[in-house]
Parts: sequence; structure tokens; C-alpha cells
Amino acid sequence: MALEEDVVNKLIENDYHISFAESCTGGLCCGTIDSWLVYRLTGGKEFRTDYSNASRTQLFNILTLKWDEELCRGFKVPSQCLPEVTDSNGFFGETDFDGF
Repeated sequence: MALEEDVVNKLIENDYHISFAESCTGGLCCGTIDSWLVYRLTGGKEFRTDYSNASRTQLFNILTLKWDEELCRGFKVPSQCLPEVTDSNGFFGETDFDGF
């Protein structure tokens, strides 16, 4: 199991602030640093990553270009808490830099 998936799984299982139900309804966002930056820079309006970063999580199917539900279940990571995947040159959102 990759470190990121292990951390997410442990948080959901052991942290009373984070429930599995909460993670399935959008109350929990799990992603790489780029998705966090997009989230912060857009004031929480967008939670996105690109294909190359998504593929590094071991949860992304590079053939279908979607989060792999079977892998997400195997790692016990709800796919609903993962970022939307966008082309590297796609639109990621607008910022006014108030997130920093």
C-alpha cells in the first residue's frame, strides 16, 4: 500500500473528526499538493489535479483516464474524496490570491 493511501485509510478509521460517511459526501478532500494548491488558490471552489499527478497515486487508471473504483475499494479510499482530473493545459479555476 502506498503511503498516501495508508494515511487516508488510517485517518478515516481512527480519527473521530473524519468519518467514512463524511469522506463519501465531499467533506474530505484527498489529493496531492497540486490539488491542495488549486483548492486554496480558488477559495475552495475547485479541487483538481492533472493526469500525471493522478497517475502517481496508484488509484488512477491510465487506460480509462478515471479513478479506478476497484483500486479505491482495495485501498479503502472513497473515490468521491479524490480531485477531479483535468488536462495539464486545462482550466483549473480562477484566483484572487485570498487563499494565501
